[in-house]
Amino acid sequence: MCNLSITTENYNTETTSSPDGNQGESHSKQTFPPTFKPYNNQQIQVIFDLQELIPDHHVARVIDEMVEAIPDQRLFSYYPGGGRSSYHPKMMLKVILYGYSQKVYSCRGIEKLIQESIPAMWLAAMQSPDFRTLNEFRGVRMKVLMDELFEAMIQKLIEENYITFENYFLDGTKIEADANKYSFVWKKSITKFEEKLKEKIQETLRHIEEMTQMEADTKADHILENPEEVPEKLKEVATELEAKVETLNEEIHEEENTNVRKEIRKRRRTLQKPLKLIRDSVFGHIKGNRSFRRFSLRGLEKVHVEFGLVALAHNLLKVAGLRLDAFKEKTKTRPSRTKNSTWPCFILGTYQTAPFL
Repeated sequence: MCNLSITTENYNTETTSSPDGNQGESHSKQTFPPTFKPYNNQQIQVIFDLQELIPDHHVARVIDEMVEAIPDQRLFSYYPGGGRSSYHPKMMLKVILYGYSQKVYSCRGIEKLIQESIPAMWLAAMQSPDFRTLNEFRGVRMKVLMDELFEAMIQKLIEENYITFENYFLDGTKIEADANKYSFVWKKSITKFEEKLKEKIQETLRHIEEMTQMEADTKADHILENPEEVPEKLKEVATELEAKVETLNEEIHEEENTNVRKEIRKRRRTLQKPLKLIRDSVFGHIKGNRSFRRFSLRGLEKVHVEFGLVALAHNLLKVAGLRLDAFKEKTKTRPSRTKNSTWPCFILGTYQTAPFL
C-alpha cells in the first residue's frame, strides 16, 4: 500500500539486497560512538551544605550529637577569659575525637584531616586550627577536662539505652609508652614470652571448647598445636555458639511456660559469655583494628587523657555501628546485628595508668 499522490512510477516496497548477499552482516557491523556522563572538574561547583553529604548513621554525626549534649558551662569553666578569642572547645573536641575514630592519632594528621575530609570540615565548621593548637588543647586543656567529659559521655549513652548494666568486665592491657626505655629486648625473653603465649592460647581454647561441648552439645575437636590456625578455630567455635544461641532464641519465643523459658534463658546466657569473649574483645579491637599500640604523649596525666580519647572514640564507633545496623535493617539490606552477633562492649571507665617495671 502506498500514497499515489507522492509515489513515483519506479516506487518499489521490496528491500534490495547487496550484490554479495551479505546485507545482514552489514547491519550488524554498525558502530556507535561511546557515550559518557558529563565531566569537567574545571567547572565551578558549589556545595551549599556539607551536612547533606554525610549519611545519617555516619560516626561524625554521632560525635556531633554526643558532644553537643554536653552543657557549655562544663567546658567554659576551664577557660580563664580575656585575651584573643579561642577556638570553641566543642569544635576542638569533635575534630580530635573524629581523628581518633579514623585511626589518626597525631595532631599533624588531624590537621590534614580537617583540610581534606568532608566530615571533618563539617565538624570544624570550615575552621582550620593548626597542629600546635590541637596539641595544646589535647595536652593541656583536656588534662583537667577528661574525667568529667568521660562521665558526661557515659551518662548520655545510658540515657540513650546504648549501655545496659547486665554484664561487667574488668580488664587491663599493656601499651607501649612514647618514651619507652625498653626499646630493645633479648631473644631469650621473646622465646620465653612466646611459649607462655602459646600455653595461654591453648588454655583459652580448651576452656571455650569445654563450655561449648557441655552447654551446646557440640563435638570438641583436638586442641590445635599450630598458633596460625587459632583465629580460624575461634571463628568456627563462635559460629557454632551463634547457631545454638539462635536456636535457643526461637525456643524462648515459642515456649509459653514461664519456668521453662527461664531455664532456656539461663542456658543462653551461659553460651553468650564465651561468645562475647571471642567476638568483642575491647583491647583486641583497639590494638588490632584501631592500630593503637603506642602512646604519642608523655607523662601519666597526658597518657590518661590520650587513652580516654581512645576509649571515647571506641564507644562512639560502637554507637555508629548500631545505628548502621538499624539503618540496614530498615532498608532490608541484611539481617540485623541481634541475629548474627552480640551486643557490643562499651568502655565505662578508665583508671590511672602506671609504668610497667
